[in-house]
Amino acid sequence: MDCEEIEQGLFSEGEIYSFKVIQTGKEETRVEYRNFILPSDHSVKTSRGEYTPNIQKKEPLDLTRYRISAEEAIQIAEKNGGVERRLQYGNDCKINAFASGLKDTGWEVYYKNNRDNWWHTIFMVTIDPQTGSFEVLHPKP
Repeated sequence: MDCEEIEQGLFSEGEIYSFKVIQTGKEETRVEYRNFILPSDHSVKTSRGEYTPNIQKKEPLDLTRYRISAEEAIQIAEKNGGVERRLQYGNDCKINAFASGLKDTGWEVYYKNNRDNWWHTIFMVTIDPQTGSFEVLHPKP
């Protein structure tokens, strides 16, 4: 979401990621699908990629097992440094809440600012999906 839209609600764009693993001869191939929903641009973008061999093992993520929602994760980030960082950049940034599903990780909330055609991380926090405890990873406290 754009930082300036934070008071309006959380959904300003979305990414839906899915994959399947197929057997191709003696190797596995991971076929990934990504769908980007961008209401502000009135667009939906899609991509598909195939990766052989399937080196990166992935498991589906069950968000019902997370006691802390994406919205709550962003609220935790806001209360613990996010507001200050986005205001330092005049709300010229984007906020992303990401749950990778990898073992021992929970929510990752990123605040990014676009400078010189590159998205720079200006604030990053990880949040335990069960307890809500957090750690600021950038900038280092």
